[in-house]
Amino acid sequence: MHKILFSSDVKPNNNRLSIPKNKIKCDFLTENEIMKLEEKKNNDKIIGLEVTVLDPCLREYTLPMKKWTMKSDTYNLVKEWNKIVAANKFKEDPELQIWSFRVNTKLYLFLNKLLV
Repeated sequence: MHKILFSSDVKPNNNRLSIPKNKIKCDFLTENEIMKLEEKKNNDKIIGLEVTVLDPCLREYTLPMKKWTMKSDTYNLVKEWNKIVAANKFKEDPELQIWSFRVNTKLYLFLNKLLV
């Protein structure tokens, strides 16, 4: 998928990258992973799914991915997202390609910053 970084994606107090489900070109989650995204701790907070994220310099991060339902479903990479923003000096407006792949069934996301 292609994702233009909005101010909300790079603001330190938000600490999350939103990935609108309706912008994703093909399904990349297994049924078990989809169920994990629905799972709640003590029927309250969404637990989320642990995902390995590779930044444009191929540095590896482990982040929880959660599904939030707002106007439409949105996946969000949370908690450690600010580290990726700082390490890559991400600002508002650049466009990212987000690729998913698997290594021995483990889900990875690769962030490729497009040069304009």
